[in-house]
Amino acid sequence: VGTYAVDERRERGARASQPEELEALADAAHRDGRLVEGIRWLLRASMLRIEQAEKRRPRPGTTNRELVRRYRATPLQAPLQTLVDTIDLHWYGDRPAAADDYERCASSYRALRQLVLERTAAAQLDTSGGEQ
Repeated sequence: VGTYAVDERRERGARASQPEELEALADAAHRDGRLVEGIRWLLRASMLRIEQAEKRRPRPGTTNRELVRRYRATPLQAPLQTLVDTIDLHWYGDRPAAADDYERCASSYRALRQLVLERTAAAQLDTSGGEQ
């Protein structure tokens, strides 16, 4: 894969304003066998989903470990921990990832996405007085 393709994917990821865009990049990376890259996109999609649900602006420089600590003792901690531990081992540890690593992270991402969606729906019910 040429440098142009790598730069293009990075640019698309940097411009992504919706988690679904990052999910698509993760799926494409997975299909192409770029498993660690796919897992990184899933982590980015997780962070974006959380930020949007909490109506927070991204804080540049926040480390993966800080993110996990921020959500300790919440249902988000376990799926985030799986994603972060896998990134640490395979991206920073420079170890190749296997298909089951990606599948475990994809499952964690789906769990996190569901938790965030449920949390958002509950918050909307609270602010609307229970009406939809």
